Amino acid sequence: MTNPWLAIPLADYEGHMASPAVGQAEMLADEFEALLRSHAPKAVALAGCSGGNGFDKAARAGVTRLVGIDINAGYIADAKDRYAGTIPTLELHCADIQGDMPDVQPVELVAVGGSETPVV
Repeated sequence: MTNPWLAIPLADYEGHMASPAVGQAEMLADEFEALLRSHAPKAVALAGCSGGNGFDKAARAGVTRLVGIDINAGYIADAKDRYAGTIPTLELHCADIQGDMPDVQPVELVAVGGSETPVV
């Protein structure tokens, strides 16, 4: 069975999340920033990173290594185009977190996109 996230264009997803009726994009980015400021990690992973919502906030919060993981290769490509060079070390991986994960060096904090709840 194909994962439905592979068929949703990033523009559609981001448009929905940013619409005033939904308002989740800004809220999630702000929650991610608050999480980073309260824990002050230097190395962070964001599973379900989509096109990088919150990556700019990570840079401002002092994160020096950010690992983004998403199931959609197009989302990862867009995140790379948008944020390469904004964080000293940006590692992006296309992977399904329910299956085989890439070999990633440890981080201090893991957040899950859509919840911004720390896992570590």
